[in-house]
Amino acid sequence: MNDKDRTSPLGLFDYARSYWQGGVLLHRVGAKISHPDAPVTLLMAHAIELYLKAFLRMNGLSAEEAKHSFGHDFEKLMKAACDRGLPLTDEDKDMAKLLREQESIRRSQYVETGHFTRLSLAALSGVCRRLDESVAAALESGGMCVRSDELVDIKQ
Repeated sequence: MNDKDRTSPLGLFDYARSYWQGGVLLHRVGAKISHPDAPVTLLMAHAIELYLKAFLRMNGLSAEEAKHSFGHDFEKLMKAACDRGLPLTDEDKDMAKLLREQESIRRSQYVETGHFTRLSLAALSGVCRRLDESVAAALESGGMCVRSDELVDIKQ
């Protein structure tokens, strides 16, 4: 098995779910630190990216294309997934636009001053939940076995 084959749709999906659930659980701990939302935002943004790449891999994109053609461009990823049949809500598309415009991954990793919109953790978790359900259904319809884990979410 070569490196490209190791980046399977199911593997990407499992990683996405792990990042999402890791973010939810970290949020629930309620650490009394100066920037508790930054790592949670980073985990959930990365989960969204991985869910979308899992769907795209399942629908014909090579691992190289999934990795290099999109980078962290959430809008481009959502459009490509939507074009290939992934059901997305307007909220999902709006969140993708905000993730790209606000450079949420970079801003979650590094201290930055100035004004920018903080993304709602509940809204990010909602996107993850919807993507988890949709991508799991697509994987299952393609004959892959998705574990039915008990998942937690961030509520408004």
